[in-house]
Amino acid sequence: MVKFRILSFDVHAKGYERGKLFNEIYGYSRKTSVKKYFYPGLLHGMPWVRLGMSVIAVPRESSFAVEEFLRKAEKEKKLTLYAFDTELPSDLRDRAMENYLGSLNILREMERAEEIAKKGRVPKKMIKELKLLIKEAKKVDVSDKKHITKALQKRLGAIKGGRISVITSRLKRQREK
Repeated sequence: MVKFRILSFDVHAKGYERGKLFNEIYGYSRKTSVKKYFYPGLLHGMPWVRLGMSVIAVPRESSFAVEEFLRKAEKEKKLTLYAFDTELPSDLRDRAMENYLGSLNILREMERAEEIAKKGRVPKKMIKELKLLIKEAKKVDVSDKKHITKALQKRLGAIKGGRISVITSRLKRQREK
């Protein structure tokens, strides 16, 4: 089982400095009249789950950069950090993976491919990109028996094989339950 690092921090910074600190950790988006911009934070590209106000859990092997940033902020008296290792229950590990997949936009791309598959054939380039994203996700899958990436692979197989209507109707039934 994957060990997680719990990082709990009491923020002492106020106003702009406080906002800047949270933006560095979680990232932020900005919208103009023309375009929406996203600026990734330290947690972008890794499984993580928010356990409470200023309490996050990240896999032990991914925690170095985040913890180093928080330790530096602690030295600057912007916060007080508490950190320890633990194992998380499967529902929290699944949420951590969902955050990671969201940062990769893999779920949105998968849905887009399913919509295209309903109308016709999905371009090979899109299939190849989805395969690469799933391969990356598999490397850091913290769910039990890697069931999240296995489910993604099944969805991709259905898209490639033209069985998309069967899979989407099953998913809708599962959501309704």
